[in-house]
Amino acid sequence: MIANYGKEDLTYVYNDEGKPVWTDLIKNNPDGLSINNSIAYYCQFNGGGYYVDEWKTEQNQDPELLQAILDAHSEERTDNAWPSGANLSVAELETESLYATDVETAVNEWVLGFLVGNKDIETQWDEYLGVLNSLGVQEIIACHQAALDRYYESIGE
Repeated sequence: MIANYGKEDLTYVYNDEGKPVWTDLIKNNPDGLSINNSIAYYCQFNGGGYYVDEWKTEQNQDPELLQAILDAHSEERTDNAWPSGANLSVAELETESLYATDVETAVNEWVLGFLVGNKDIETQWDEYLGVLNSLGVQEIIACHQAALDRYYESIGE
């Protein structure tokens, strides 16, 4: 129970049917955390907030968040889409593969730190960018920019 629901009477209580339900610490977190972020903070969160356990799925759904996701995906968005004809060369793919794993790992660690408050986005943003640069993010960007440039040249733009 601790892994999935946290500590009884703090993060969950049992309802009249004997099923665990979140307390206000999770549902209406005083620090403004979302339901999923509260679960991640107080429990051994196992990701996503959508579980095989139907009862738990109902507990984790934030209706406003779900509606925002539906609204965001209800219109086709192509303003940020990568053109299908913009392909990296073999050399660019090799360069990207040289750096991508370390960059992705750093992004995941830093973003998580920002989200849970272990890192301060206001004071550590430049440090974060410095870490990404030291790991080769500019080389990856250059590869993608070269592929885009070739693509736009091929279509006359």
